[in-house]
Amino acid sequence: ETIMNNNSPSFIDRFRIEYAFEKEQKICLQILESDNNNGDKKNRELRKIDQTEFFLSQLITTNELSIPLTTYPSLGTTIKMKYLEVSSDPEDILKFEISGANIKGLGRSFFSTIFKCETGKKSNPYLEFWRATERDGSIPIYRTEAMMNDCDPNWNPIQIKMQQLWKRDEESEITIKCIHYLRFQNDRVIGEVRVTPKKLGSGTNEILILKGGEKGDEPVGQLNIVHGDITRHPLNSFLDYIREGCEINLMVAIDFTASNGRATEKDSLHYVDPQNPYRVDCDGNPTGGSPNQVRFSIGYCISAYDRFSINKRSQKLAESLQNMMPIN
Repeated sequence: ETIMNNNSPSFIDRFRIEYAFEKEQKICLQILESDNNNGDKKNRELRKIDQTEFFLSQLITTNELSIPLTTYPSLGTTIKMKYLEVSSDPEDILKFEISGANIKGLGRSFFSTIFKCETGKKSNPYLEFWRATERDGSIPIYRTEAMMNDCDPNWNPIQIKMQQLWKRDEESEITIKCIHYLRFQNDRVIGEVRVTPKKLGSGTNEILILKGGEKGDEPVGQLNIVHGDITRHPLNSFLDYIREGCEINLMVAIDFTASNGRATEKDSLHYVDPQNPYRVDCDGNPTGGSPNQVRFSIGYCISAYDRFSINKRSQKLAESLQNMMPIN
């Protein structure tokens, strides 16, 4: 997805990734700059601005992940991400149809004022739907197509998964922004209105008045909602249990047989270096024997989900080998 002429973009497109709790899933994210002078998307030149890496488990456990970009640290640039669990339930969807009436147009200049449709200044309107976040912010969840030179647009039917809304709450307000599309300039907000999902899906015809202008209180058009419907069937998923603080008692059994040698001998798979049992190499990979490698492998996977300390108790092969080692 490319957002033109914007240093603080809010992206709509999602990445769909299969989440595996038992694995380390590292993600590398690159930020590219597009040649905005070339209208042909296929022939656009892309230049890498920055990149960052993170583990999927970091995002899962924080819900909203903010990572500073390091190429130009003086700029204080960060990238923020949120995740949405994809449900297998096809009925957990808000559906409705929406049209506009008397959407006021804009002039050609960036500093132009809003005109009525009768003056001949028609708008290129599209809609963005925004919801609130836990940290008193808002994020976009849906964007319609732009209707060119149309003050009375009829957008395609809209479907929004209830999971995308604030805690699947029908009473939490959504902000609908009506935006004027400009090909060679920054898009401009014509007006906006706040409404609840319950009202959108009520099944009755609803008229929403868009407010805009310099003070934000001038009527700039209306939105007509028809054929709204909500069918909800919430399911508690594995991630729901993690988010709500479910405690799991985990026991990991590691079978090291006697055929692998005596635990006191360095060539044995049971051997743990008593001087440095947590030794790692320059790349962070565990050394010091197979028990250490197994312990690190488990620890890496569960470290992001840690809420209290977990220990590994070794088998009492000899008095000197009886110990307890932290896994995370």
